[in-house]
Amino acid sequence: MTLPAHYLSTPVETLAPEPVPVPLIERVLAREIDPANPPAPSEPRYYVAGRITGTAGNLGQISSKAKTGKTAVIGAHIAATVKAEGLGDQEADTLGITAAPPKGRAVVVIDTEQAPEDACALITRSLRRLGLGPKARPPWLRGFSLAGFGARDLSQALPQLLDRLAAEHSGIHSVLIDGGADFAVNVNDPEEAGALIAGWHALAIKHAFHLLTVIHSNEGAADDIARGWLGKQLRRKAESNLQLRKDGEVITLFSDTGQRRAPIPQAEGPTFTWDVERGMHVSTKPIGSARLEAEVADLRELAAEVFDQGQVKGWTELQEAIMKARGISKNTADKRIKRMKVLGVIRHAGRAQWMNAL
Repeated sequence: MTLPAHYLSTPVETLAPEPVPVPLIERVLAREIDPANPPAPSEPRYYVAGRITGTAGNLGQISSKAKTGKTAVIGAHIAATVKAEGLGDQEADTLGITAAPPKGRAVVVIDTEQAPEDACALITRSLRRLGLGPKARPPWLRGFSLAGFGARDLSQALPQLLDRLAAEHSGIHSVLIDGGADFAVNVNDPEEAGALIAGWHALAIKHAFHLLTVIHSNEGAADDIARGWLGKQLRRKAESNLQLRKDGEVITLFSDTGQRRAPIPQAEGPTFTWDVERGMHVSTKPIGSARLEAEVADLRELAAEVFDQGQVKGWTELQEAIMKARGISKNTADKRIKRMKVLGVIRHAGRAQWMNAL
């Protein structure tokens, strides 16, 4: 056999054998489910407003329009992991985000959006949020500025990078990508989107980490769905779909739909704003919070009136119960139900069924 040119200077006895690929059917059979010996529960990695939003082996996304604080949320996730390890000010503001401790496993930050200086500032600002200087960066916090890399290079490099970091740090806690759409040549190609998301998911399962990525939403879209087929596919596969809504200078982080676990209604999501003196986003009270709290309290009281413990109702049945309880019209009852949904007072309980969220 003729060896490739790059092997010619290497003694034959030192050449590593080529790995034998595992047949597809063997890989499928290895994933058979045995209820008597279930897989270990997925370990939580991140929480927003006390709700689990990221677990090992799963994907998450942050989507919103440009300049609404998405990078600040990534920075708060970084700070939360450092804080969870017992480093820095344990009372520091991390914008309502908390984390499970990395325990020495790598927290990988990949920035494809900004110049190296700005990508570095993201890490520095995250440490400063905890009262730490740049030299206090823990060795397991690994940041990479990859702006300017092409989509194909990014996709090919990611598995290699994560294999190396997993070996160096005995595992990976999480991967935070600011600029997930840069990994796709065409975000509107269904085949490419499916392959890219499947590849990310396979890596998250292989190394037992949570992958959270930022993708811009469609500008002008009322529902803030992330861009193209890539955004749609990620929304289907992600366990959490976090959104940001900006009202004046106040930004709210929430996820009232697209959550595999407990939703985070907009009324209960963390709120923050830019602080000029501190040079970073800081937590703040939501606009009209007193009025909103009063509305939520009233709707919870209404839900307690129309639902018995554990009871479920269809829309029409719920509509009639509210009309009777409050003596209001059908249209007004519909508006109350819609607000109950948005504010998390009621939750979905199966096909066209609803129940009290408390």
